[in-house]
Amino acid sequence: MVRIDDYPTHEKDGLKYRCGRVKPFGASIIDGNAINYSIFPKDAVSCELLLFHNGEPEPFAVLPFPEEFRIGNVFSMIVYGLDYEDLEYGYCAVNAHWEQHTMKLPVIPAGMHWQIIAYTGDTSLDGTAVSDQVTLMPRSLMLLTGNA
Repeated sequence: MVRIDDYPTHEKDGLKYRCGRVKPFGASIIDGNAINYSIFPKDAVSCELLLFHNGEPEPFAVLPFPEEFRIGNVFSMIVYGLDYEDLEYGYCAVNAHWEQHTMKLPVIPAGMHWQIIAYTGDTSLDGTAVSDQVTLMPRSLMLLTGNA
């Protein structure tokens, strides 16, 4: 039997995707042909998924999480047709609040760590490894990626 929720509902730049599963957080392979991405950036007002080919500094795709892919403070999406052996990912979570906020980061696989790619609040932190949470300055933007 084919499930109705196994079909993509959106497409951007040749990538097909749909609303994802809330858990587990992070990235998880679904049936070998799709990857579920889920993140809990508690205070973010919006979030984007950045997809990179292994070792490449620039993403080959940036997929904004539509509002309907958000449940409470969790953003999730399933992306189809990706080669998970040549893939790295990151998230761009936007803090549009007028005050400073600390956001917990999702757990990533053992041996990996979060790294700041770019941060509008303090560019001297670009390239810095972070652990399980980040503090964002008011009205700032931080790009993170998971690195080995």
